Amino acid sequence: MPLALLLMFLTEYSGLAPLYLHILGIALLLGRLSHAWGVQQLKEPLKFRVFGMVLTFCVLLLSALAILLLYVSKTLL
Repeated sequence: MPLALLLMFLTEYSGLAPLYLHILGIALLLGRLSHAWGVQQLKEPLKFRVFGMVLTFCVLLLSALAILLLYVSKTLL
């Protein structure tokens, strides 16, 4: 979670459009809520936990890619 927030800050600092940053934030929030819901249940339905982990990792991956692409586009121009 802290790494995802740090990467989101760096994407904002790099100049990512606010719409995409909001989409990343909503995906991170939904992922963390889904994971927490899955852990909270007595039977622990695995699909909620897996969905939450996948969304969190997608935010990490997309943020890192956005930072790299923004850096490359600024250095080439």
